[in-house]
Amino acid sequence: MSISKSRGSVVELFDMERVEVLKGPQGTLFGRGAQIGAVHLIQNKARQERSGRLTLGTGSFNERYVTGHVNTPLNDQFALRVAGIYSTHDGTISNRIGNDLNGKETIAGRLALRWTPTDRTLADLIVNVQQDTPPGTSFKSGTFPAIDGSTDPFTAASMGGTDPVLGDADLFVDRTVWGATLLVDHRLASNWTLNSITAYREFDSLERFDADGTAAPALQFDEEAYGQQFSQELRVSFDPGERIGGFAGASVFWEDGFQRVPFRTDERSFYALLSPILNDALPFDIPVVPLVNPDGTPNQSISTNPVTGQPLKTSHEEVSTNFGSLTAVELFVDGTVALTPAWSVTAGLRGTYEDVTGGLDVPPSTEDPGTLGFALGAGPNNLFAPTDGRLSRNETFTSAVGRLATRYELAEAANVFASVARGRRPNVVQVSASDTNVLNNEIVWSYDAGVKGRGVQDRLQYSLSGFYYDYFNFQTTVTELTEDGLESEIRDSGNATAFGVETDVRAALASGLSVFGSYGYVNATFDDTDNEGIEQELAGNRFRLTPEHTFSLGGELSGTVPSIGRLFVRPTVTYKSQVFFEEDNEPGIEQDGYALLNIRAGVDLAGGQFSISGYVENATDTEYLIDAGNTGGAFGVPTFIPGAPRTFGIRITGRL
Repeated sequence: MSISKSRGSVVELFDMERVEVLKGPQGTLFGRGAQIGAVHLIQNKARQERSGRLTLGTGSFNERYVTGHVNTPLNDQFALRVAGIYSTHDGTISNRIGNDLNGKETIAGRLALRWTPTDRTLADLIVNVQQDTPPGTSFKSGTFPAIDGSTDPFTAASMGGTDPVLGDADLFVDRTVWGATLLVDHRLASNWTLNSITAYREFDSLERFDADGTAAPALQFDEEAYGQQFSQELRVSFDPGERIGGFAGASVFWEDGFQRVPFRTDERSFYALLSPILNDALPFDIPVVPLVNPDGTPNQSISTNPVTGQPLKTSHEEVSTNFGSLTAVELFVDGTVALTPAWSVTAGLRGTYEDVTGGLDVPPSTEDPGTLGFALGAGPNNLFAPTDGRLSRNETFTSAVGRLATRYELAEAANVFASVARGRRPNVVQVSASDTNVLNNEIVWSYDAGVKGRGVQDRLQYSLSGFYYDYFNFQTTVTELTEDGLESEIRDSGNATAFGVETDVRAALASGLSVFGSYGYVNATFDDTDNEGIEQELAGNRFRLTPEHTFSLGGELSGTVPSIGRLFVRPTVTYKSQVFFEEDNEPGIEQDGYALLNIRAGVDLAGGQFSISGYVENATDTEYLIDAGNTGGAFGVPTFIPGAPRTFGIRITGRL
């Protein structure tokens, strides 16, 4: 089941069978949501066994943690598994005028039912539900100080508090995601299997955030997002276990949803935010005032619009809602041929037909118009240009992706591989108040080759690979002020290239001592020119959130102490070099290279039936950012989101 929608992709990892990370385009295997790779989350299903596990924990920032599962056969044909988790901690950033920020509160549950009606048929029903109700996110201004006088994103914020429309209004997230998946495998013959995947997923999310990152009520937003999706896939697999095998099938995917964004402001603060922009744009001077005073309190010294003479409103609200729906039908085939006992070739192809509709509805504030909309072309609104009712556009698209891969077994414990694949990010139908447009689909050609193996009596595992990605019509997202007010849109940024190498090693050095290490290098930049030889706007810029260098190093030291149990300690270090948070690579909207040290240690008792462990994450209390720029950046006042500080805690686990 595809969960690539941002608000619906939130998944708490608990009671997992395994997690697979697949690099390069995976459209042949996973469809339209896997343009340049896939993270495959495989949850535990019910089994014909009795088992159980319960973990309790507590830690810093008032952390409380409970997770566990129970699995039991119901009879010879049915088995049931129930799992759940509750994880919460207080905000890690204190807030001078509202609730603390950057906390967590998640409760999730899963029911898995297995039915084995015959020895040829297996059916698994998995139902997931998750609710997240954490405090809001600290988008702290790097331009104007908080009430404590600091712009440091790692110190106390001054956000939310009093809303110009709602009054007292803390920042928060309230999100519910649930879904059901039915997996059916039926053996048609000794080498033929029919697989069916039926899935439904729904999310409903409301987030309240302060986009200017100060105590001033200038940019107060909600984001209400709702989406539902259904998918059905049928495939026939052929696996004789000899020289040839593969699968073919068809799928249908449907989704529908909307994103509603109420904007609220005190126009005295909104004017202060806009005053430098307006002063540069107008043919005459107007008063330019800072958004907040030196002590961080709101600067609302201007109460009359200096251009029109109208009094500035102390409370204004307007709403923008965008809509989207999609129906996609896909046909796919993938097969592997063993040319020799050591050499195999795999090829796959997937074709897609899509019916896409995009829409926008921005009502005008005619009964109580804003007084500053003239500045951004949004009148009678202040920020969002109104539409004449609901605007929409429908388009259909066809596409194809595929792969060709080969593997050669050098020895029983080593092989080399190579592949070429074509990936795609779908076309985008965009609707604004003044125009509609269709964005070309993004295409990537991926080439990679490498070697994998093991040795020293399987005590050593290693891999080394190189890759090259060639992008066309690279899609980027930009939020900025335009002639139609504030707009967030996807753009075609032209051609781009990425290449690099990756390697990892795992080794058992001695009984009770193992180590691992990995390193990756990637050079991912926008090309100098597009297909027509025209210089690109982002020429030479690096991809956002893409460090050139990453490495990790860790290990485990363990030993058994008589009458106590097995003691262990697992330290890990991870490093990322500099990253930019936006494709324009603006100085300051970045994070320099940093390393994080995590340590976990504990003891397994009673042959592993019980365990007690402790952890420290970010043990050196390194300060680092996870995002910067954001909506405030469109107004020249970028905001910054800090990463988690040092945290620590304990876990106690019992197993049946």
